[in-house]
Amino acid sequence: MGELVSVVPVEGEDMHEVTQEEYEAFQGYCKRYQKMFSLMDWDLYFCKDDLSEDSEMANISWCFTGHSVRITLSTKMPIYDNYFTVLDDVARHEVIHLLLARIQEYAQRRNVIQADIDEAIESLVRMIDNVFISGQDSTV
Repeated sequence: MGELVSVVPVEGEDMHEVTQEEYEAFQGYCKRYQKMFSLMDWDLYFCKDDLSEDSEMANISWCFTGHSVRITLSTKMPIYDNYFTVLDDVARHEVIHLLLARIQEYAQRRNVIQADIDEAIESLVRMIDNVFISGQDSTV
């Protein structure tokens, strides 16, 4: 997998153990955002780990050439009123990092050409535009 690219920080001392139901909901939220952002060419893999020592709620890493993604959800989180809302926000945050993966990959290369960057940006614009159009359709 590629390097760690996203960290959602944990705040507070009291911790909640993430339930299986919450973990499965998180996976569903990630898949929904994957579809919403037209990232279906990526294979998502999920895991759980205690990330609280690193003050993380979740993180994401990927293999750009294999289009595989590992999204890790912390098994421990601060106390919140509604974990499903928090998990939805965390899932969206992680998938937005995936949305930017192509541009980040090119930015790290020494031999990238302008045409690759232009194409990656145009692709990102189309994806964001699609989300905007889909959102507009759902409010009508």
